[in-house]
Amino acid sequence: MQAKLKLYRSLMPGEGNSKSREKLINEIGISDRALRYCIAALRKDGIPVCSNSKNPGYYIASTKEELKHFVNENHKKAMVMLHINKRVQEGFGKTGYYYNLEDLVKSSNCGK
Repeated sequence: MQAKLKLYRSLMPGEGNSKSREKLINEIGISDRALRYCIAALRKDGIPVCSNSKNPGYYIASTKEELKHFVNENHKKAMVMLHINKRVQEGFGKTGYYYNLEDLVKSSNCGK
């Protein structure tokens, strides 16, 4: 049986029925990378495979609220990635290659 179909059959509806990546990997018999690929493929097919930062694991959305929460979290992640892309492009444009390391260290709030 195809891995994507096995994953779909293994996922349960409702956040309370979420399954960890490790459990899904063992149930389906695929690698972590293959599992993430199958999750993405199901989502691209319109299957509401959800996860969230508060409750690790994957499940099929069973309510509009579960789906909304998942979509909102993904939207926030996408916005962060878009911001990163913008900043990297701006940095490249300033010097033709990258920021001056001294400028980066001075402006960084990393570790604070």
